[in-house]
Amino acid sequence: MRWRLALLLAIAIGLAATADAQFRRGLFGVRLAREADFDGRFHFCRLVYEPSPSGTGGSWRTDFPRADINMSIRLSELTRTDVSFTASQPNPLLVRPTDDALFQCPFVLMSAPGSAGFSDKDAERLREFVLKGGFLWADDFWGSHQWDQWVTQIRKVLPAGEYPIVDLPLSHPMLTTQFIVREVPQIPNIGYFMRSGGDRSE
Repeated sequence: MRWRLALLLAIAIGLAATADAQFRRGLFGVRLAREADFDGRFHFCRLVYEPSPSGTGGSWRTDFPRADINMSIRLSELTRTDVSFTASQPNPLLVRPTDDALFQCPFVLMSAPGSAGFSDKDAERLREFVLKGGFLWADDFWGSHQWDQWVTQIRKVLPAGEYPIVDLPLSHPMLTTQFIVREVPQIPNIGYFMRSGGDRSE
């Protein structure tokens, strides 16, 4: 009987150690970007963040990896941007706020930001990233609670007194330089879109 208990304990410790090593190395089988992954071409970079106890719904994994792959392919088809591919597959990458690899990414997607929690170090590194010209795209808010949670976190990065949140007019260069954007529609989640027969409003 004792040898069974010892065996179960050894297995549990082994699994815990393996899980811990995987988490530190690549988040349970999902590998974080390394310096050697960057090849001078465009990589769709996704921010891997810690969840906040006060956050609701979603995580950094929302729509991963399909959105990363789809955006990379569409960007290569619709622009002259030299997107990183290996054979026929794009090379999207995952970065944490504190990783040096973050600074190899001119563009970083933050999915479901209403669930994020930034430490002081996260905020410091993200502030450095955007002030150096990095583009942080935060996307997929469900309701005012998630928006308020996001605002609380982004204010650790960019204080309200210096960096107000404003709506961009359709005449803004970002909406007229590459493509002419004539409206900014709500984009529903794919499940709702399919169930509703194409309705855009949730």
